[in-house]
Parts: sequence; C-alpha cells; structure tokens
Amino acid sequence: MALSKIPTDLVSGTLASSQLPSGSVLQVVNTTWQNLASSGQTISSGTTYTEVTGLQTSITKVATSSKIMCISSVMVGHSNGAWWYAKVLRDATTQVYETMRYDHTGYGGGIENLALYNFYDDTSSISAGTSITYNFYAAPGSNYITFNWDGDSSSYSTSTIFLLEIAA
Repeated sequence: MALSKIPTDLVSGTLASSQLPSGSVLQVVNTTWQNLASSGQTISSGTTYTEVTGLQTSITKVATSSKIMCISSVMVGHSNGAWWYAKVLRDATTQVYETMRYDHTGYGGGIENLALYNFYDDTSSISAGTSITYNFYAAPGSNYITFNWDGDSSSYSTSTIFLLEIAA
C-alpha cells in the first residue's frame, strides 16, 4: 500500500476496534501465579467448589460486541484414581465453564501442567469499559487436588491464565 493511502487514524497511533476484522485480538491480559511449592493451595475431599485464589483474572472490555477467550496453563497435583471437577464464574455469579476430569496416574510428589480452564465466553451483552472478573473453582470429589504445589519445597510452580478479548 502506498504511504499516501494509510488511514490518518493509524498514523496517529490509534485504531478503533470497530475497524478491525472479526476474530482480531483486541487486548490480552494475564495472571501469573508463581510461588514456592510449599505455599500453593490444596483442596481436600468434597464436592463443594472452592475458589482457586491465585488464578482470579480481570479484563476491562474495549468493545461491546467482543467475546473473551481464556487460555490456561495450570499446575495441578491430584490423588490416584480421582474424579474431580472445575468451573469458572464470571463476576462470581454467572457460570461460563465447567468440566470434570478423571486422573488415573498416581500423585507421587509430582505435578502436571494442564490446559484445565480453556473456554470462550460470549460477552456481547456487556458494554465496553466494563471490568469482568473470572473466578476459577475446583472440587476434588473423594480425594484431593493441589494447585501450584509439587511436594518439593525447593521448587517453584507457575500457573498462568490468559484472557484475550476477540472482536466479533
């Protein structure tokens, strides 16, 4: 494209989200939870959901018609032969994702990296400029699960949540 054809708003450094094609990434925010293994979070047996406090992530929308995509890399340890459950609430009230998982491998002092909380949330009814908070929960069923704890007090574990605002 010839230089004379570049839109003036692009030259000034701003480009309205409405000028971007559908599927464009409007913004990315992330939360990284890194800590010594001994200071992670363990959720004991039960079917009641407990918030995984280190994963809470917020984003302020820049376009009303956009959607939010969540990509996760979560460090999880679990007991052998356990069904366990995970869900996500938007603004602590609206459930936007739920899954269940059966782990047949033994815990053995290790931890695995899971894409546990990956989802796409249609937020087109939420206005631009509104802050949205995603709260992440887990329920270990009859056993237990741990987040960001690998059983080795000399190691670090890291979990990351990415929120991408996607143009509609």
